[in-house]
Amino acid sequence: MSYDLELLETLAYWLHKQPAINKRDDLLREESKRLEKVMLYHLMTLSNDTQLNTYLQINLFKLVEICDLLYLPGNKDSSNASAVLDLIMSLHKTSKTLATQDIVLPLLLRNRLSNNFGSQWSDVLNRLDLGGIDPILIEIIEFAYKNFVNSKLRPRWSTEVYLSAFFEALSDLPQEIDNDYLVILLIRLEFNYSRFTAYCYRWMTARIEEKNQDTKIESILKIKKELRQLTLLSEDRFDSRKSSVVDELSKWLDEEQLGININAAQKDRSIIEPIEVLLVKMLEDVRQFLQ
Repeated sequence: MSYDLELLETLAYWLHKQPAINKRDDLLREESKRLEKVMLYHLMTLSNDTQLNTYLQINLFKLVEICDLLYLPGNKDSSNASAVLDLIMSLHKTSKTLATQDIVLPLLLRNRLSNNFGSQWSDVLNRLDLGGIDPILIEIIEFAYKNFVNSKLRPRWSTEVYLSAFFEALSDLPQEIDNDYLVILLIRLEFNYSRFTAYCYRWMTARIEEKNQDTKIESILKIKKELRQLTLLSEDRFDSRKSSVVDELSKWLDEEQLGININAAQKDRSIIEPIEVLLVKMLEDVRQFLQ
């Protein structure tokens, strides 16, 4: 049904080439409003999720292209791009659970979200500084915001969904916070950024080091139980291409436990070997005596 967008695309192309043509500004906004009614009505006539998803994917993809064509980075208003973005947001909101999350965000929306996330991060940063949180952990968390703003890869709708939940959780921190609380919160948010995962390895190592073998095993089992009992706050992951942070940490704990067991077995073997040698010699002496 992308042919519905032919007039809108043509108007956008004209305005892109000759942005001073004000009459076509009005035409574009009118066409955007008309399309909103037509497309929302058409969505209601589709009978199954597959049809809905296909319709949304085709049309949202094209609408993002049109919106980007009209976007003027130096123009705070970008009224033409805003008109198309309003249409995009209406479609996406109406069928949010069916709209594909792999479509890239329009440039105008990315710019607006960057400002919103930046304001939220500024408030969170003040809280973390006042709470005496490890500066390295703060830097790791900040990557979520900086990557959204600066990455050469275009963020997708799924990124917006994740970061909205991410900053909402961080904006609702209790009065008293410490590193442990924040690490657990980020695990529950499925913040599977590689530097954070490495930070968790060091965090867990500190909880099990300088203990004897039996106590180390107990500590590992306790942490594994804590991970299993965590209630995740996000169905999405920070990086959808990577494994869950809970899975990665559980694997690391399994390897640590296996390593401790192997070392213990080797130590036991070093005790048993001299006894075995002595027994073999005694048996040989007995055999020679009996002969």
